[in-house]
Amino acid sequence: MAKFLINKRIPFKYEYEICGYFPDFLIKDSILIEVVGLEWKPRLEKVRLKFRELIKLGYEIIVFTYPNMVKYFNDLPVKIVTNLRELNDILGI
Repeated sequence: MAKFLINKRIPFKYEYEICGYFPDFLIKDSILIEVVGLEWKPRLEKVRLKFRELIKLGYEIIVFTYPNMVKYFNDLPVKIVTNLRELNDILGI
């Protein structure tokens, strides 16, 4: 993800602390990109809690994950992408 953002010349902060949470990438001061690749339910519950808290703070969240992981985030107000082309489109690049 870092390589993608660098290649697209999108400035980012990596694991920037926000109220005790460390989302993967912060861009444009209000958009978070979280890369989720591990299908381990206890970890997914922590990620979902983090998303809910960060959404309350006004952040927009983009989840970059595998197609089989989408089901874990469909009920949350997040954007879910499974490939770089979709991410490119969402970011308007």
